[in-house]
Amino acid sequence: MRQVLSSILILWFGVSAFAQLPPREFPVDAAMRIRVDFWKRVYTEITSEQGFLHDSEDLRVVYGTIDLKSRSRREQQRAVDEERARIKNTLLSIIAKNKTNLTPEETKILNQVYDPPVEKVREMISRIRYQRGLKDRYYEGLVRSYKYLDRIKEIFIGQGLPEALAFLPHVESSFNYQAYSKVGAAGIWQFMRSTGRQYNMRVTYVVDERRDPIVATKAAARLLRDNYKRLNSWPLALTAYNHGAGSMAKAVRTVNSTDMSEIIAKYDGRRFGFASKNFYATFIATAEISQEPEKYFDAFHKPEPVKYSEIKLPKKVTIRQVIEATGLGENELQEYNQAIRTVAFRSHQYIPEGYTLKIPHSPLERLQEHQRKIAAIEAVEPKIDVSGTHKVAQGESLYFIAKLYKVALSDLVAVNRLDSPSKIFPGMDLKIPGAEERESEPTLVAAAPKKTPAKVALVPKPTPAPAAEPLKVPRAASELNLTVVARLQKLFDEPKKNYTEYQAIENVLSPKAPNVRGVNMDNYNLDTKKVAENVYEVSVEADETLGHFAEWAGVRVSQIRKLNGARKTATINQGQRLKLPMTPAKLAEFYLSRVEYHAAIEEDFYENYKVVGANNYTILPGDTVAKLSKKFDAPHWLIKKVQPIAGALQLRAGQTVLIPEVEALTVQENAVQEETDVPEGEKESDT
Repeated sequence: MRQVLSSILILWFGVSAFAQLPPREFPVDAAMRIRVDFWKRVYTEITSEQGFLHDSEDLRVVYGTIDLKSRSRREQQRAVDEERARIKNTLLSIIAKNKTNLTPEETKILNQVYDPPVEKVREMISRIRYQRGLKDRYYEGLVRSYKYLDRIKEIFIGQGLPEALAFLPHVESSFNYQAYSKVGAAGIWQFMRSTGRQYNMRVTYVVDERRDPIVATKAAARLLRDNYKRLNSWPLALTAYNHGAGSMAKAVRTVNSTDMSEIIAKYDGRRFGFASKNFYATFIATAEISQEPEKYFDAFHKPEPVKYSEIKLPKKVTIRQVIEATGLGENELQEYNQAIRTVAFRSHQYIPEGYTLKIPHSPLERLQEHQRKIAAIEAVEPKIDVSGTHKVAQGESLYFIAKLYKVALSDLVAVNRLDSPSKIFPGMDLKIPGAEERESEPTLVAAAPKKTPAKVALVPKPTPAPAAEPLKVPRAASELNLTVVARLQKLFDEPKKNYTEYQAIENVLSPKAPNVRGVNMDNYNLDTKKVAENVYEVSVEADETLGHFAEWAGVRVSQIRKLNGARKTATINQGQRLKLPMTPAKLAEFYLSRVEYHAAIEEDFYENYKVVGANNYTILPGDTVAKLSKKFDAPHWLIKKVQPIAGALQLRAGQTVLIPEVEALTVQENAVQEETDVPEGEKESDT
C-alpha cells in the first residue's frame, strides 16, 4: 500500500501573493488562512482521481496523497482504509513508545504532525480524513462559470452586495447548471424546493426556476442579504448558507463571539461538522483562485459569456408547438431554458403564459418574427373521449395507469369522477380517456430521456396477488421464457425473499422503461378524507409544507393554520393529520398537483442517479426515517421504496432495514464533503 502513498507532504504557510478579497467584508486571520490554503491545494493540485489523507481539525497536517486512478469504487475505498489504518497504527506506536526510540517512519509522521504532546497525538488518531481532489472539477466549473458570471455579478452589485459572492456556486455546484443532489437540491445555487418557494421561485411539474441561473441568482442574493441582516457578518452569513441562519445565530450565542475562527474552534454543535466549519474557507479559496485563474491553470483562456434573446410567452404553449412554429431546435431550447423540466420536452405539457423563453441571440427582426409566430399558435383544447377501460390490478396506482396509457392524470381523474382519486382498488374498471385501441395487455415501455442512461428502480412495490387471480405480467415478461415468469410470480408472492434475484429479473424485464417501473405513488399516503362541508383531511408526506397545501388547495396558509388551530410559528411533520379548507370542485386539481409534485422529485432523481444496491442496517434507539435520510444521504421516499414490503416504514430498535446505495449518472459533487471516506457528502440545511 505504501507505493500508493506519494512522498510525504508538509505544508509551508509562508507569505505568498494572492488576490485577496476586501478584508473588511471577508476577513481571513491566521487560523482561517491555514484552512483557505488547504482548500486551494485541493482545488489546484490534485484531481478527482487523487486525494489527501489529512487531519480534519489541523489542516496544516496532510499525511500524503493517494492515487486512485483506474480503480473500482470498492478498490478505492479499500486503498483509503488501508492507508488510514497504517497511519493510525504508526500514531499508536508513537504513543506506546512515548515518542522515544522511534523508527524513521514514526519520526517522519511525528514531525509531520508538528511534534505535539502524546495526549494530542492520541486525539489525532480519530481525525484522519480523506479529501478527494477537485482540480479537474473546479477547472470545468471555472470554464462553465463565464457563461453567466458577468450577469451574476451585476445582480449582486445591483442589490448592494459584494461582487465576490458571485463565486459561491463554485462551492455549491461547480457551476453545474444541471446540478441535482440526491436529496433534491437543484441548480448552481442548490436550492431545496421549500427554500425555492420561500424566495418566490416557481417550482412546478413543468417549470423549476431553481435551475435558471439568473432567477436563482436573484433568489440567492436575497437569501444571502437576509443572512447578513440577521448575522451582520459575511463569514457568518456565508456559513449560514450551508448550516442555516438560525443555527449560526445559536453558535454565536453559545460561543459569545462573531469571529468565525473562534466559533470553529469552540462551538460543538451537533450538526456543525466538517462541511460547515470549512464552508467559508472554501468560498475564500475559490474566490481567490477565480480572480486570477491563469496563475493556477496555464491553459486557461477566458470564455465568452452566453448571449441570448428572450420571448415572453403570450399564452400557454407546448415546446413542440414552439419548435413547429419557429423552427428552433429542441436541444438549443433545452440548453437555454434549464428551468423547463425534461418532462415538457417529452410530452405535451404546457409552458405557462408569461414564462420568459430564452432562445439563441437573434436580430430584432428575427425575434419579432418568432414572437408573431408564437402568438399565432392556436390553442388546442383537449377532448376527453373515452376509448376504453382498464381493470385495476393489484399494486397499480392512478399515476401508474396514466403513464401506462400515456394520458393526462387530470383527464383520468375527471372522466372517472373520482372524489378521492387515490382510492382505486383491484378489480375496479377505470375509463381511459383518449387512449388508443390496445391489446389486452399493454406494453410497459416508455422512451428514456435523451442523453440519459437507463435507470431502474431497485425494488418496485408489488402487492401479493390473491391466489384466485394470477398476477398480471406485462408483455415484456410474457416474451421471456416461462421459467422466468414463474420465478417472477414467486418473487411477487414472497417479496421478502430472493431480494437479489428480484432485482436481477426486474432489470431484465424493463431495461427501457425506468420511469414506468421507477416512478410510482405507492409509497405515499395521498388519501383525502372529507370530514365536514368543504373540509378535507390529509396525512402530511415528506417534503410537503403548508405553502404547498395552500397552493394546491387554492387557499391561504393563514386559512389552514386557523382551521387546524396552529400558531403562526408552528410547522407540520410527516404523518400529521391536517385539515384543509377546500371545495369538492378543487379536489381533483389538488390531487393532481400533489401527485405531480412527488412524481417530479422521483423523476428528477432518476434522471441524475441510479440505485445500484442496498445494504442492511440495524435500527438504533432514536432512529427515524428522517435521521436515516440525513445519515446515509438518501431521499426519504427512496429509503421507504427499497424496503421489501410496501407501505409506511415503522422503525423499532433492533429492526433490520435496507439502505439504498446510489451512484450519480453525472458529476454531482459539492466541494466540502461531510464524509471522511471516498463517497461524496451533501451540504447541510437549516430545517
